[in-house]
Amino acid sequence: MFKYYLLLAWLIRGFMNMKHTMLGLLILLSIATVFAQQEGAMITAPGEAFGHHGNCYGWNACGNAETCALWACEAKGYKTLVSYGAEKPCTEFANCNLFRSRGDVQYNWGNWCQVMGVTDIVCTDGNGQSNGENGSNVPEFGLAGAALATIGILAFVYARKK
Repeated sequence: MFKYYLLLAWLIRGFMNMKHTMLGLLILLSIATVFAQQEGAMITAPGEAFGHHGNCYGWNACGNAETCALWACEAKGYKTLVSYGAEKPCTEFANCNLFRSRGDVQYNWGNWCQVMGVTDIVCTDGNGQSNGENGSNVPEFGLAGAALATIGILAFVYARKK
C-alpha cells in the first residue's frame, strides 16, 4: 500500500507543474475511486449454492439469483452483496442451502431437484461497497478515497494560486 502513496506523491508533484491542473484532479479522483473499492468475503464454499424452497424449478420466492445471493449475505451476517457467480439448477452443485423465507435457511438441503441455485457469493459489511436504491453495486468513496480526493483538491487550489 505504501508504494501507492509514493506514486500518489509523485503524481501530485507532477500536477503542481501542469498547466491543466483540472486534468490532474480528475485523474486523482479516478484513482481514489479505484482504491476505495473493497473486495468483500466469499461466503460459499466450492460446490455450495443458495436457492429457495418451492417448485423443483426456477427461483421460487427469491425471484432471481441476485435476491437469493443478497439473502445469503444477510443470513451470514453481512449487509451488502458485492457479487455472485454461476446460477444453475441445484442438481449441478454439490450442495444447495434453501431458504424457507428471507432469513430462514435450511442448510445442507442437498441437490436432488432442479430448483435454481447461485454460488460464488461475495459480501461485505457495508464499509466498502453499497447497494444503491436501484440495486446496483456502486462503490462508496470510503476513507482512502476521501483522503485522496482532499489531496487532489488541495493540489488544485495550490496550483491555481501560483
